[in-house]
Amino acid sequence: MENEEKYRVFKEKEMDMVTFISDLDPFSMSVDDFLSTMFRKIMELIPEADAGSVFVYENGKVRFVDALHYDINMLKKLRIDEKEFKLPRNRTLVVKNIMDYHSGETKKRFSDEIKPIKESLVFDLEVDGKNLAGMALDILEGNKKHFGKDSIRLMNLFKSFASKSLKMKILQKSLSQSNEELQLLLRSLPIAVVKVEKDFKFSYVNEQAEKLTGYSSKELLTMRFQKIIHPDFRELTTQRAIKRLKGAKAIDEYDVKIITKSGEEKWIDLRSERIVLSDHPMLLVSALDITQLKNAQKRIEELQKRYELALKYSQTSIFESNLKTRKIEITPEILLRIGYDEKEISTTLESLRKLIHPDDLERSKESLKDTISKNGDEYHVEYRIRTKSGNWVWLSEDGKIMEWDVNREPVKVLGLIKIIDKRKRMEEQLRRYATYDELTGAYNRRIAMTILEEKMKIAKRKKEPLSICFIDVNDLKLVNDTFGHQAGDDLLKTLTNTVKENTRESDVICRMGGDEFLIILPECSVENADSIWQKVKKTLDKMNSSDKKMYKIIVSHGCVQYDYQFSSDEFISEADKKMYLEKKKKTESVFK
Repeated sequence: MENEEKYRVFKEKEMDMVTFISDLDPFSMSVDDFLSTMFRKIMELIPEADAGSVFVYENGKVRFVDALHYDINMLKKLRIDEKEFKLPRNRTLVVKNIMDYHSGETKKRFSDEIKPIKESLVFDLEVDGKNLAGMALDILEGNKKHFGKDSIRLMNLFKSFASKSLKMKILQKSLSQSNEELQLLLRSLPIAVVKVEKDFKFSYVNEQAEKLTGYSSKELLTMRFQKIIHPDFRELTTQRAIKRLKGAKAIDEYDVKIITKSGEEKWIDLRSERIVLSDHPMLLVSALDITQLKNAQKRIEELQKRYELALKYSQTSIFESNLKTRKIEITPEILLRIGYDEKEISTTLESLRKLIHPDDLERSKESLKDTISKNGDEYHVEYRIRTKSGNWVWLSEDGKIMEWDVNREPVKVLGLIKIIDKRKRMEEQLRRYATYDELTGAYNRRIAMTILEEKMKIAKRKKEPLSICFIDVNDLKLVNDTFGHQAGDDLLKTLTNTVKENTRESDVICRMGGDEFLIILPECSVENADSIWQKVKKTLDKMNSSDKKMYKIIVSHGCVQYDYQFSSDEFISEADKKMYLEKKKKTESVFK
């Protein structure tokens, strides 16, 4: 009688747990709340436990989510390294003095927060081979009780349900991150949970199973599961169920069709887990309506085709590189654009780097290293690559580190490579516009002032001479009005070239605007500046005496040496004054 009573109590708890987890909607709460809710239920069902806690493994740390009869706020502050927090993994078991599993440092940090423990019932929650969370139920020192077999079986059942529910939670999160459209769709999909006995009858169904099939729970509990399976899948699902119930290996996740009470056909994602309660094997089955997903597959395929077409015409390739194996996979758009066939390019990082311009190679390597050193995961770099014909084309590379190893070293990088040659040419043109006078090729006024101020600083610091020569073209407007603007433009270009040919390599000629020019002469006294100008004037006089042009190039100049007290504006003003004095004295006509 006593054993019968224990069995009855155990079955009640078992059913209580099944009902609780089946009705629990993991998608409606955060992972922390989900774990906390499950933890408090198991603490309620297992009477031996005096205290307990639930925790997650997160970025190499252990973070406590909830606890009973411990100070949870203090536990949350611990943030212990996972490698110091050692538990028996992947199974449920009773541990004597669990603190012996932890490192000395961890024991010390726990000493003020955890009461002396006599016995612990522990397990980790594993999803896809990775431990994500864990629970520990504790019997404290001084108590005579021990965890019984029923409690261990109940914990095993709980672990199975919890792992499955957590996996569905993580799957939902993963899908939502990868595709917003699928995220919205997934939120609207119900999850049905049923229990199937070895005679294939339903022994438990939740509300979502009723909604999915159209049958009431009363109707479903009188049926075998094959009744709702589409005839095309009935034999397949039956054979797999038999294997699963016997403990043999069988596919436990696959898509099948069902027929609802109204005759509607639906696609479901069917997942089953073999469980044994009181030596009775059964299947715990979850079903997710994926009819809309199946219908969406065609749409996704169409979008994929459009996406591939967009890549082709946008001169963009997707790449994925493995930094450990040094292999890289790249879509063919860029390779085809630069003249290579896919088979002509090796799929190693080293082979592709051989095509990068030598001046850009180091920068392309350092961009990822700089990102890692700054604890980032995204980088951008631009470089030139050699085409098959031998020309150079500018590319931009935007990458994101998608996978790290245990030592926080990057493993996989995903990104885009795009041809930006046209943009680079435009940038170079804009740079020239911002630096040089478009007509004459001399530096423009803005750059002239920058160069002059820098040369003034150097001259003052080194106590070296620095001179400038301010030039004004006489009667430029008259030339334009008489002979046309093309003649005026030719005059300015001829003057610029003449100055360049008769000055030193270190001298700088700038067009200050209109008919005014400035020559900056570093390490040059005013006497030497005048001598250099005389060479320019001599060449101009020789040109003017020829009959090649219908007009003369007549200019006025003023040379001044820097006295280390001038501002740049004062310096130019002094040269301008000297130029003006010469200009007033000139009587020569531009006409020959």
